[in-house]
Amino acid sequence: MSTPLVSILIPAYQVASYIGETLESVFSQQFPGAFEVILVNDGSPDSAELEKAIAPYRDRIVYHVQPNGGPSVARNTAFRLSRAPYIALLDGDDAYLPDYLQVQTEQLADNPAVALVYGDMEVFGGSPVDGRRLSDLNKETEAPSLVSLLHATATVINTPMIRREAIIHAGGWDETSFHCEDYDLWLRIALQGKLKRHPRVVARYRLRGGSLSGSTSKMCEGRMKAYHKLLDNSACPRALVPLVQERITITQGDIALARGKEAFRDQDFQLAATHLDNASKYKKKIKLSLVAILLRLVPKLLYSLARLRARVFTRYPDA
Repeated sequence: MSTPLVSILIPAYQVASYIGETLESVFSQQFPGAFEVILVNDGSPDSAELEKAIAPYRDRIVYHVQPNGGPSVARNTAFRLSRAPYIALLDGDDAYLPDYLQVQTEQLADNPAVALVYGDMEVFGGSPVDGRRLSDLNKETEAPSLVSLLHATATVINTPMIRREAIIHAGGWDETSFHCEDYDLWLRIALQGKLKRHPRVVARYRLRGGSLSGSTSKMCEGRMKAYHKLLDNSACPRALVPLVQERITITQGDIALARGKEAFRDQDFQLAATHLDNASKYKKKIKLSLVAILLRLVPKLLYSLARLRARVFTRYPDA
């Protein structure tokens, strides 16, 4: 059996409703080269529906079922089953555009010093930002590097293509991480090699509330873990230590603010006030302290005003 040029890794967990569209986008590629598709069912509770949805493609994919271990475990499993020198990532609810494989492989072939390459994605799925570029929503303004990844002025978008040896050298995905596990890997790859972004839109990103990235506080906690790991990494340049420490402080404030908002949505106003007080210490914003005071004095009024504001902005998004 000949070795394919590209292995496409697809972790699947509660994506039965979308996986058919995802796989169709893969097998509609305008690409003359050989590729393989490895789909890992990570103990998904919708396995019966998932297997029904992938039935038309079963003879063209490597399908593996395992107990639920989280996204890092699923990606590592798919990686171990893969054979190609180029590794392409695709979430089970996203989709490639027809020229994804052609564009990405050309980018890596033309740039031998590049370890990871990515283009842009278009948002879809019925959200208010459908049709927007993900790079615009992420406020991506700089070329990817270790420094710009730390500043969040560059964010590796969901469907990169990576050289196999770069993943091996970086140690793969951290199986103890359930949020920002990709970000953690990008930081480790950026320590050893060059990352490249190009402006072509090559995929579609489904924005939905039930995804693993839905909890802001959990995502912030995942970033925090990645920063601490970077500080402990002997390959991290000492000159970057102050920047990493600064990002840790900023993220502590982000976590407190996110937890405050989540408690507010749950109408646990005292807990929300406590978190906002904590956030104000890190972010040094008087406004947060004032909101915390109001939450203790007139929580129901503040909640009613917030709901009214949300309705206005939903109905009139340009207000």
